[in-house]
Amino acid sequence: MERSQLEAILNDPASTPAEKTAAQAALDGQADPVGVHDHARMMLAALNVERIADLNEETYERYCVAHFVKHSDPIVREFRYWLAPSFAFLDAIGLSRRDYWTAMHDAAKAANRPDVQAHVRDKLRGLETQP
Repeated sequence: MERSQLEAILNDPASTPAEKTAAQAALDGQADPVGVHDHARMMLAALNVERIADLNEETYERYCVAHFVKHSDPIVREFRYWLAPSFAFLDAIGLSRRDYWTAMHDAAKAANRPDVQAHVRDKLRGLETQP
């Protein structure tokens, strides 16, 4: 089955949970054709980091201090697409991890960012396996 057909099953409210589980499993088994967006590449270059997996708060904070980053600077949104704020911060603003990643998924959809959407889906699936 093609990726678009599997995604249609996932997005169809009439699909059963079993159909959605099977479609998600099939998608997980496919190579993701989504490459890293240019904005993500620019962020990695600015932070002097090679891979998304290498991002961390310390590197980001050093960059923010050195470049006087404002909350409206594009790097803020880009970084938060990939790394959530601390539990303490989320708790202080009344968000759970699931709430945060759901909001990021919505933002990524609105921004037409399939790379971020795929990342967020992984994060949300990881939350399902946590107690």
